[in-house]
Amino acid sequence: MKILMVGWYSELGRDLMEDPEVSVTVLEEPSLLSDVPSTVPRVEARYQQDADYQEVVSRLWEATPFDVIVAGREYGAPAAQWLCDKYGLPSAGSLATQASTDKSSLRRVLEESVLPTVRSEIVRSAADVKRFWDGNPVVLKPANRHASIGVVQISRLEEIDHAWRVATSAEEGSGSIDRDLDWIYIIEDWVPGKEYSVESVFSDGEAFHNITEKTVVGGGRFTPVRHIVPAPLSTTESQELIEAQVILAKAVGIKRGLMHAEWKKDGSQCWPIEFAVRYPGDSISLLIRKATGVNLARVWVDGLQGKLHLPVKESTGSAGIAFIQHPTGRYVKIDGMPSLDSPGVIEVSWTADPGQLLLPLDDSKARVGSIAVQANDYAGVAALLTEYEASVTISVENP
Repeated sequence: MKILMVGWYSELGRDLMEDPEVSVTVLEEPSLLSDVPSTVPRVEARYQQDADYQEVVSRLWEATPFDVIVAGREYGAPAAQWLCDKYGLPSAGSLATQASTDKSSLRRVLEESVLPTVRSEIVRSAADVKRFWDGNPVVLKPANRHASIGVVQISRLEEIDHAWRVATSAEEGSGSIDRDLDWIYIIEDWVPGKEYSVESVFSDGEAFHNITEKTVVGGGRFTPVRHIVPAPLSTTESQELIEAQVILAKAVGIKRGLMHAEWKKDGSQCWPIEFAVRYPGDSISLLIRKATGVNLARVWVDGLQGKLHLPVKESTGSAGIAFIQHPTGRYVKIDGMPSLDSPGVIEVSWTADPGQLLLPLDDSKARVGSIAVQANDYAGVAALLTEYEASVTISVENP
């Protein structure tokens, strides 16, 4: 099977290429091409808010027709959808892709659905935000970015000017490309409730679902700091989220494809926050594999081709990941980090170099370390994560 991935994503590449019958070629931005391993076939073209990729893939297609085209990066979803439409390949669909990559479009779709939604407007200045303000907490966010970049909660009128500067000056980090992109901003009412994500693959009436518990850093920012699979919900609570996910998929026209949706649950009310039609990040696919035995990438590809064989979930327990909440300052050293030989540990990561400035966890790109574990149940995973987090000591110097 030949697959074209628009935008390299290592977790998706790992899971796809586990099958020796799968060949993956990556379409990547010229300034990000070095992120793609040299062992993976790759072609460079601008695809982020640019049509350069269209002619490049047209030439490539003459020699290498693909069976499946998927987005690796969030910003690759529109290009992947255009290519699927051009070459007649199955996909989540144009409406789903538009709604997943432009939150203002999603709000318009939700207004026509039976799902609950919030007041929301496109804003172009702090003055627009002030006109929207009604005295209750709101969230200012880019409508077309990813990874919690530039997402800020506003609880008081006097916070608006600062929040606008933060949202509009947020940088992309390691995923930055060599040109400026156009960002759209929206303001919307803040929604209370516990956060979850639901990962689903739909295929002509059949579906695979997973529910992940999500914990964010708080303090008016929404950076994830912990995920656990499966979420500790009752059968009724799980069913409420899954039913809401199915309604959302129908509203945006998904018949085949992957939906990774963020939800807030307040009692029995399920509030859709946003969704993506690309692979989930934060090692969620690894957690699903360890907790259920399911290779989500394989299920996604099979579902796109209408060959979804619903996996029988194995009773393999639970898995979770904690992102290390570091102090701010110039990094000196880290002590107490577990290893892959430590009980229950399945993945560890620490990317900071001595002298690197550790920033507040205002968005996902500020995270520099994580610990993933598995255990027999939710309580075991939560206990291991708490134990390992407590064992880590990070030394910094003031910048």
